Amino acid sequence: WFGQSVGSGLSLPLLPQNILVLLLNEEGLPLVAWGFVNAWPLRWQVSPMSSQENRILTESLELSYNYFERVNLGSPASVAIKLAQLTSRLM
Repeated sequence: WFGQSVGSGLSLPLLPQNILVLLLNEEGLPLVAWGFVNAWPLRWQVSPMSSQENRILTESLELSYNYFERVNLGSPASVAIKLAQLTSRLM
């Protein structure tokens, strides 16, 4: 979806999608979720790479969207329920 939108040089129509973004903790468990409705990519950037430096490579994706919903996922027991609820609202 992203490659078709940005990589086409805008020769193809933009197809908005509903997107779920998760922030994970150090164990890989989700802490916060964001649901973006009718989103499409505006910009993609990658930080400079250098073989001489020991740095983390960062990618940034800028989206346009109609609206979003943020959900604190809380305890591990409630994560699956809250993610399922958010996902169903995005469909």
